[in-house]
Amino acid sequence: MSPVIYREHGCTFYFVFADLSEPPHIHVGEGKARRSDDAKIWLSPVGLARASRFDSRTIGRILKIVATHQQEFLAEWNTHDQ
Repeated sequence: MSPVIYREHGCTFYFVFADLSEPPHIHVGEGKARRSDDAKIWLSPVGLARASRFDSRTIGRILKIVATHQQEFLAEWNTHDQ
């Protein structure tokens, strides 16, 4: 199960429960992208873990969104990481 945390500008931000043993991060997909096509963004500090098919302009936009919502995403991570 991958709970959707947030949506903005056609991007879906979600967690993957199988990854909760890793440092806090969020996955980002567009449209009906498969998990293998998503980006992975570290939450603390905010940084790119994997870009997959996203171009640099889109990654820049995604990083700004994550930075803006970093505290909310970390709070959600900590809720699910129990």
